[in-house]
Amino acid sequence: KWRRKINSEYNLTITVTDLIIKAAATALSEYRGLNAHVDATETILKKDINIGVAVAAEDGLLVPVVSGADRKNLREISEISKSNAEAARKGSVNNKNNGTFTITSLGMYSVKDFLPIINPPECGILAVSTAQKRVVALADDTIGIRSVMPLTLACDHRAVDGVYASKFLNTVKDYLENLDMLKGQKR
Repeated sequence: KWRRKINSEYNLTITVTDLIIKAAATALSEYRGLNAHVDATETILKKDINIGVAVAAEDGLLVPVVSGADRKNLREISEISKSNAEAARKGSVNNKNNGTFTITSLGMYSVKDFLPIINPPECGILAVSTAQKRVVALADDTIGIRSVMPLTLACDHRAVDGVYASKFLNTVKDYLENLDMLKGQKR
């Protein structure tokens, strides 16, 4: 509802993926340990938050990057994402910066859950599954039907542990459930 309202009021076409990019980038600014590259000897924390978004191309998977995603508003992320996806489908991705974290989605293929594979040297990847209507318990102890979108986080445990990763994932969830909390949301 929030997305439809914003798109209508501001003549935008913000996608769910755009919201996930913004939520993940904002959460990464709080959990810098996941915004890192890992090699055989060290973990290198990255200053810039560059979100790679996996795109299916004719010859396989390409991962164009939204550079500085934490500093971009939803309109900017949306424009870059659309341009990146078109370029990837044509096989012409030209990343100026390396990704520091990847988002992969199979929701458009009705995949209910999947385990993503980390894109080295990054230390984390977020998998987005299809949104499904489910019966859930509501805050007022009643039952209702809500759309639920499973998220799965895979991490390199040389860089972060499960507790730290779960706090990051819960922060992403909180941002997605409360979209007005996203910082820097100049429309």
